[in-house]
Amino acid sequence: MSFREHVAYRLYQKCDDQSVLHQGGRLFQQYCVDQRAKCEQEQLRWVAAHQSEIRADL
Repeated sequence: MSFREHVAYRLYQKCDDQSVLHQGGRLFQQYCVDQRAKCEQEQLRWVAAHQSEIRADL
């Protein structure tokens, strides 16, 4: 399971679930922004680490 899949699972609001996370208001919004930034950073690290595999001639 990737980090992005884990975050998507955490953000999915289940029907019968009284999620404290989703009741956080502005704190929940900040959590979402932080998780998105972490996902983007993870993608950038992967691209940097795999340059030799994805490099294309221009």
